[in-house]
Amino acid sequence: MLCFDLYKDSRYYRSFVLKDEETNEIYRQTFKISFFELRKAVSELSQTKEVETFELSGLTARDQWALFINSGQQEVYEKLVEENKTFEEAYERLKKASSDETLMAMYRNREKAIRDWNDSINSARKDGVQQGVQLGEQRVNMLYERLLKENRGSEIPKAIADPTFRTKLFNEYGI
Repeated sequence: MLCFDLYKDSRYYRSFVLKDEETNEIYRQTFKISFFELRKAVSELSQTKEVETFELSGLTARDQWALFINSGQQEVYEKLVEENKTFEEAYERLKKASSDETLMAMYRNREKAIRDWNDSINSARKDGVQQGVQLGEQRVNMLYERLLKENRGSEIPKAIADPTFRTKLFNEYGI
């Protein structure tokens, strides 16, 4: 189960199996990996008739579990337990874990650490892009200065329009 989007499309469940390329034999029983993207599942399921009307028995077991994991609403939990006794033990464990202050503090700290890490990665990525743009601009400016200095200014329009030519000039000048 993933709490982030791994794939760009709207499908929230994927299953992969191992296949022998030579014999085409598929090993479903010995190796299978599944990805369940929770955000997509909840987004899609929240728009279904079954969820809007609380007729949750019409959902697949996989979809019911997605609702259970992401709902956060007592009425959804109780409806799932009512319609499918499989959820009874899970709901009891959830209530017990939710009432344990130490466990909840650990959970909140973990969530905060994940958010902080994501923020730092996003900030570093933004800084890296910004630095890359600045370095690129500096390289281009250096190239144009060198071309003008050597009376080759007439080549600037071609360097602007033709990335291959511009790269050749960068290499020529060691920029």
